[in-house]
Amino acid sequence: MPTVISRGDKFLARARAAGQAASRSFHDKRAALRWALATEDAMRAGLYQPEQTAAVMTLAKALSRYQRDISARKRSADKEASIIRALASASIAAKPLDQVQASDVTQLRNNLARDKAPATVARHLAVLGHVFQVSKLDWGVPCGNPVRDIRKPTIRNQRDRRYQEGEFEAVIEASDSAVLPAVAGLALATCMRLGEVVNLQWRYVDLAASVAHLVETKNGYGRDVPLTAKAVEILRNLPRTGERVFNVRADAMSKAWSRAAKRARAAYEAQCKREGVTPDPDWLVGVRFHDSRHTRVSELHELGLSLGEIQAISGHRTLTQLARYSHVRASHLVNKLAQLEGGMP
Repeated sequence: MPTVISRGDKFLARARAAGQAASRSFHDKRAALRWALATEDAMRAGLYQPEQTAAVMTLAKALSRYQRDISARKRSADKEASIIRALASASIAAKPLDQVQASDVTQLRNNLARDKAPATVARHLAVLGHVFQVSKLDWGVPCGNPVRDIRKPTIRNQRDRRYQEGEFEAVIEASDSAVLPAVAGLALATCMRLGEVVNLQWRYVDLAASVAHLVETKNGYGRDVPLTAKAVEILRNLPRTGERVFNVRADAMSKAWSRAAKRARAAYEAQCKREGVTPDPDWLVGVRFHDSRHTRVSELHELGLSLGEIQAISGHRTLTQLARYSHVRASHLVNKLAQLEGGMP
């Protein structure tokens, strides 16, 4: 039976079994006990080797290996790359895996929450938790998973933001990216997600039939996307320099949009100051690239398409998911009711 002895701010773990013995120091008592139990199991199974008690890899090294061996095979590799970079730059990354405590992860969570949305923080923690899981189960690292022992951010996915009049145009005008106008324009015209737009391939685009085929989407299914006249115009004006329509990454376009939105808001505030008027507190505030999907789905509702038709275009797997993206303007409903009733509202 292993023993764990408190020594100042550390814990000495001792493992004895099958005539072998080993010891290690830890900052966390639970990590010490886990190591001792695992070591004794290895001793009894005849798998224990003294060199295995050498220093455990740091979180930074584990993140690097995870990106190379695990993340690179995912469809979300580009997005995870930026998350892994952020985690690797945190102070917690210098610690050995078996010495990372729940309090360390809690501090990391709080630091991330200062400038990131709850859903973004949750994605960072999910990647971090998977790194610990893979390290323990696949790589044989004697560590726990401290991410499981902390409170996760509360995520409220419901969002009713759609572009206000002139917002999209203002962001595009303020952009310093030569590619963003076409990427964002195509997304707005088709309901496609940013990842779907940047991964679109020319061989799956039929301009004559006005249809683009998405081989694999976020939910794992392919779909055909009808191209509006605006979408066809955007695609016709693009050079065909490779297999993909856009040779850009999704995260790069997302950052380009954020920069442009901030510049557009600053320009708007400066104009209001020159004209002596109070800026609208909501215009160009919190506007995201993904709002194009909310905007277009809502517009399709207002155009009179059925839920089934919109679902076929947007690629939502359920009508419940689709409902989250539909935000029909009250003014449109007022006009429609007036038409149906044959009178003024």
